[in-house]
Formats: sequence, C-alpha cells, structure tokens
Amino acid sequence: MFAIVVPCFNEESRFQDDAFRIALEEIADLHLCFVDDGSTDRTGDRLRAFCMQNSGSAELLSLAANQGKAEAVRQGLLHVITCGFDSRRFDAVGYWDADLATPLQARAEFYRAMMDHPLPDMVLGSRVRCLGRHIERSAIRHFFGRVFATFA
Repeated sequence: MFAIVVPCFNEESRFQDDAFRIALEEIADLHLCFVDDGSTDRTGDRLRAFCMQNSGSAELLSLAANQGKAEAVRQGLLHVITCGFDSRRFDAVGYWDADLATPLQARAEFYRAMMDHPLPDMVLGSRVRCLGRHIERSAIRHFFGRVFATFA
C-alpha cells in the first residue's frame, strides 16, 4: 500500500479529476490524501466530491486556514502515518504537487527505486534539465532552483 498526500490551495480551476481518477484505476495499491490548505475558492467542494466518488481510495483533510504548502504536507503525512485509512497501514508515504507538474505515472519509478535498494529512507524526485528532457521554467526560477539545490 502506498499513500500520497496532495496539498491543495485554491486549486478549483486546475484540479485534474480525470488524471487522479486514472491513477487510482491503474495503481491498485494507491491511496490519495488531499489536504485542503484553507482554500478560499471551491477547492474543498471539488475535493470532497472527488473523495466521495472514490471513497475507498481517497480522503480529504481540511485545514481551517491557509498554513502553507510545507505545513499542509506535514499535516497530511502525520494524518496518513498515524491514522492510516480505514485501519490500513502503508508501506510507503509521500507527497505530490496538486498541479501534476510531475505526472502520477512517475510514481512507478519512485516505487521501483525504493524496492531496488535495501531499506531506503527516502526517494526524491527533481525536474532537472537533462539531455532529452523538456522542462519549461523561467530562467530566474531555474537559477533560484539551482541556488537552493546547492545549499540543500
């Protein structure tokens, strides 16, 4: 069983119901925990409807006020790790950006990396510009991303 926390803030117009639904259909052991981070639009309604339609595989955690992406991820991970879902425990937990800048199908690569190496504590993905990859981002975002990665 694999749980993915998806932090969401004002994603009403961008939420890709179909992409998440297809991922749940294709990945039998997947559980999605959406965290509505105090959205001021109708994100909560869209997420609630999605979770009701996929009640065995998706749940919604709503935060009363916007606390930022990091806190939404932390709250979601704590919820999934401590509470599970319908008393299920997960072999692995992670988080994914709601905008699906990295497609959910990449989850298989992360899972394979975890299974191929003994006792991994963490698997990280990064959209690094390499030969054969097309990544659209502004020069300033690329620069600051490289600075952050260097310090990290």
